[in-house]
Amino acid sequence: LGIALTSMGQFQDATKEFQWVVEQRPEWAQGWSQLGVTLMSERRWSEAVGALETAVQLEPNWAHLHFTLGNAHAEQGELALAVQAFQEAVRIAPNFVDALFHLGIVLRAQNQLSEAVEPLRQAAEGGSREAQGLLASMYGNGNGIDRNVPLAMLWWSRSSRGSIPDTITRTAKNQLAQLRRRLHQQSFPSTE
Repeated sequence: LGIALTSMGQFQDATKEFQWVVEQRPEWAQGWSQLGVTLMSERRWSEAVGALETAVQLEPNWAHLHFTLGNAHAEQGELALAVQAFQEAVRIAPNFVDALFHLGIVLRAQNQLSEAVEPLRQAAEGGSREAQGLLASMYGNGNGIDRNVPLAMLWWSRSSRGSIPDTITRTAKNQLAQLRRRLHQQSFPSTE
């Protein structure tokens, strides 16, 4: 019932159902996880963190749970705790692309730009178009890393391959075209 209410956007009612569930089965990590997610939907961050931390204690090897906890910490502005949760998710599931991307984003938000590059690169190689676009911008602008136009072009090219034209695809194609024009102008200056 709680899941159905959540899918209908009735988060307060879903929260009540999951609270009842965890009262009945306090050892059930899934119930605590669902409670945490519905509390996040209500933007009740500290309560969500509490529910998710209980779930993590019950099921410490559940990577997605650590990922969700990281998101709740990030929403509260607890970036160091968010980093720890995302790192734990990646430790458990090294190819967890969303956890790698969010880890890179939070490290970047803390101005740990050089530390952010590796998880962003792994997420980009794992197929995250958001990570590909962000890396392209970082390399293209030299934002926190050495400017590297060939790598910027590589990542813009990869992020432009989306089958459905969306904002990421359009931005990537525009950035790639701008980089090509700049390189062409530098290589073949006008003689006028």
